Amino acid sequence: MATLSAPAALLDIYAAPKDVFSTLKQKRGITWLALLLLVTLTAGSILWFYSGMSDQWIVDQQLLQMSFESSAEEAQVEQFLLENAPHTGTLGAIFSVLFFLILLAVLALYFKIVGRQDEQATYGDWFAFSVWTQMPMALQLIGFIALFVSAGGGDLSINLPNYTSVNQLLLNLPVKHKWFQIAEAANVFFLWSILLGAKGLMQWCNMSMLKATCLSAAPYLAIFTIWAIFI
Repeated sequence: MATLSAPAALLDIYAAPKDVFSTLKQKRGITWLALLLLVTLTAGSILWFYSGMSDQWIVDQQLLQMSFESSAEEAQVEQFLLENAPHTGTLGAIFSVLFFLILLAVLALYFKIVGRQDEQATYGDWFAFSVWTQMPMALQLIGFIALFVSAGGGDLSINLPNYTSVNQLLLNLPVKHKWFQIAEAANVFFLWSILLGAKGLMQWCNMSMLKATCLSAAPYLAIFTIWAIFI
């Protein structure tokens, strides 16, 4: 698969991930297009989504997800949010991209540790590996864009980006519920990413399907378990 091109890899990661993972070490450069696509979709979708919203609507949506000790505290927070509302999209895009890049860096380190059977794989190889495991999120982001564009833009729920969350698909917990945030963050597309990670580990490290799946799922389980403990 040494001749696999970057555009072809963007399709093959969904239809034939084995071809992509077998190519990464020899052609790590194909990863840059995937990373650029993910970063662009992440930042672009958030900027576009918030660009059609009024400042007051954004603030009202944010206040719905907060609790206050007094009306004075609520008024103070509302004023602060109103002052920053015009920058919500920009700040959201910046922090989302930064979080995504940090996540990739941590995943790469984790995969390097658990995939130490492959002694030839460098940290850079595992970073590329991590990028490709996140490619299902590109489809999720495209779906998100399609949703708010088809809705005509404007004042939409700020939870719309989580349209594939466990909460919106299954639980429908109210905003004030203590499990709301974690249920909104739990995305069913993570299962696809876990499966891709498992397939890659099987291929690079000659692991069993069970072991590879457990190791691929472990970072997600750890994050949500720690989060749940502190709720």
